[in-house]
Amino acid sequence: MNSLREISDKDGGLPAKFWYPKLGRISPTHIRYAKVSQDLFTLFGSLDGLRISEIGVGFGGQAQHVLNLSDIAKYELIDLEWPAKLAMKNLVKFNSDAAKKVQIAPIDIKLVSDLVISNYAFSELARNIQDIYMKGIISNATKGYVIFNYIHEVGSDSMSAEEFLRVLPHDAEVFKEKPLTHPENVLIVWGHSRELPEDLFERII
Repeated sequence: MNSLREISDKDGGLPAKFWYPKLGRISPTHIRYAKVSQDLFTLFGSLDGLRISEIGVGFGGQAQHVLNLSDIAKYELIDLEWPAKLAMKNLVKFNSDAAKKVQIAPIDIKLVSDLVISNYAFSELARNIQDIYMKGIISNATKGYVIFNYIHEVGSDSMSAEEFLRVLPHDAEVFKEKPLTHPENVLIVWGHSRELPEDLFERII
């Protein structure tokens, strides 16, 4: 199993790296992905054997960390064609065996997942795409981890966190984003343990 720094060292694209105590020189993006992975294990326990869907996959960094730490059944990359292909290329380079469990899924696919992840991406989409994801993927996932951020202009037609909760057919809780990257950002979770460390998860609803 690779360390956090070893994962960062295998990145393509020459990302900016900085020196951190106890970690060495590393991309801060990977520290964020590691933090989200820690959240997932704290909220849901072992991810072994789960079917996971990630909405908005970037270069595949979050998938890298999950695959590195868990023996999942399947990992679906849900994004536009070119970023999904970039993520797959990066995952094959990182661990070709683990990448065999990864698939690229079209945005209009209907999936039944054990866990759906969206690290900002869902909240940045236009409403018509959000509706597709909500009906085809999110509503069918027994567990969920969705960080809602607010980068839209006033009058945007994108779904708010309040609207998301109203249409979500699951009993969800809302937490403050930690570390907070925008005053209004929140973390929406369902299918999770309700016994959580308060220093890591501060409930809002």
